[in-house]
Amino acid sequence: MTMKAKSTTRVRREHPDRGERRNLYMTLGFGGAIVIAVLILVAAVFASWYGEHMAPMFSVNGESISRDAYRNAEKVGTWKLDYEESVLRERVTRGELAAADADQQITALQQQRSSVPQDMLTTMQDGTLAFQIAKEKGVRTTSEQIDKAVAAIGEQPEYRQSFLITVVPATSGGTTSTPADIAAAEQTAKDLQAKLVAGAKWEDVVKEANGDATNPDGAIGLITKDSTKVDPLVRDAIFASASNSITDVVSASDGSFQIARVTDVYPAATDPNVVEKAKAAGVDEGSLRLVASYDAVKDSLRGAILGPILYEASPQRDVARIALNVTSGTGDAVKVRHILISPNNDPNTAGDLKLDDPAWTAAADEANKLYADIKAGTKTFADGVSQSDDTGSAAQGGELGWFTRDQIVTEFGDAIFADGLTAGQVLGPVKTAYGYHIIEFEGRRPPTDQLIDQLAAEAAKPGADFGALARLYSDAADATSGGSMGWVAQYQLPRDQQEAIFGAPVGGVSAVVKNQNGYYLFKVNSEETRKPEGDQYNTLVRVGYDNWFAPQRDAATIESHATPEQVLGTATPAP
Repeated sequence: MTMKAKSTTRVRREHPDRGERRNLYMTLGFGGAIVIAVLILVAAVFASWYGEHMAPMFSVNGESISRDAYRNAEKVGTWKLDYEESVLRERVTRGELAAADADQQITALQQQRSSVPQDMLTTMQDGTLAFQIAKEKGVRTTSEQIDKAVAAIGEQPEYRQSFLITVVPATSGGTTSTPADIAAAEQTAKDLQAKLVAGAKWEDVVKEANGDATNPDGAIGLITKDSTKVDPLVRDAIFASASNSITDVVSASDGSFQIARVTDVYPAATDPNVVEKAKAAGVDEGSLRLVASYDAVKDSLRGAILGPILYEASPQRDVARIALNVTSGTGDAVKVRHILISPNNDPNTAGDLKLDDPAWTAAADEANKLYADIKAGTKTFADGVSQSDDTGSAAQGGELGWFTRDQIVTEFGDAIFADGLTAGQVLGPVKTAYGYHIIEFEGRRPPTDQLIDQLAAEAAKPGADFGALARLYSDAADATSGGSMGWVAQYQLPRDQQEAIFGAPVGGVSAVVKNQNGYYLFKVNSEETRKPEGDQYNTLVRVGYDNWFAPQRDAATIESHATPEQVLGTATPAP
């Protein structure tokens, strides 16, 4: 028997180390994937956090300010309003401030709250640029200056409770006051002041002078040294007076003569705990100092830029101007003054009366008689203005200024835009919903943008009377003086006007300046090297820095990367 070898199959057994190695690799791979996923998640979270907190809010010439820096600064701005409100309430509690006056100021503060986000954005942009310019010019802002700016937040200005009597010269010369009108008004004011000094009751003298039933004591409320409630010259007189005193007669910049009364004086005060109060309200001290530093660098630059102009002699020009307001209407404009005779002497309720109401008949009779007297010469138009029920325009001699056809009611417009009217012609009575108008036509002119070019051509002619053109056409308050602005120094006016004035030849007329506020033409009478004085000095202190800074900001590269609404979470979601 033949025997065959039996085939066998060998089973290869895996080495135990190899399986363990595979498991290790799988574990490491899985763990690595987890680590990568975690890293991706961390990176995403970091990117989100960075975008929310450290991403640029804006940049100025490449220098960025983060969103968190802006949020903290905005919180400072809001807290400052809260702090000012709390100070007002404390002054009421101490009896230093009437509740009504405090409420008025608190309302103004509350109205400012909505603008804090945008205002702080602008403040930070301007402050960042100011620091850049200061560095270029070698102007330093010290820690001590920032300390002072922080302390200034807690400084409360001196307040003075004030009252006012105003005497406005008549306009017997038509639309302007004659020298005799001005002299008579000044003498009237001096007589009133003498009565007050002699012991007459303030309320009685106010009634004699103003006759304003809505403000029988001439109150202007509390004012500070930088208040804009009153003429700067009157404000200076108020702060030069003691409590419970009467000022001398002041010749105000608008041509009127004014007498002020000072009753209570509330001294300036400083709160030494302002930083602690800010911290208690959740405000970061570093952010408080940052916002204060913007004021500090502004003061440093102001001194460096304006110092040579304020305290040293520099080139100035004696200038006259023609300024035209930009009207919202279209077409030609007409200038008039009027006398309004209303039913029951009340233009506000005239439209509510029936047409057959006897009050309309009485008003028509009064208006017709007054018109007949003016035409007959037994009364002047200026005499009739004293009877006008439009008390606002009556205080200005009945002056209404320039109107386009689409800015006034139809009946009034039909009368004053009639063809063939001449300056000084008296029209009326013209009936409208307000009553009967007796109107003096003063002139007609083309649209403002055309008129200013015509005036420029006229003023450039040899022998042209620039002052006469200003008196006839300018809308500025100085039109009555031939447009005289007096001496103008660098940075006293906005850049476009400044460049036009200093770019014109002495004795010549400037290029026309057109901007959103109006159209301007200047005549340069002479040039001298001199120091600023009086009102000019005060004007430079008040607006000089802003006029210098505006073109610096225009030249800067300011990029916004987010809006206040987006950063503060107040943006309205898209639909």
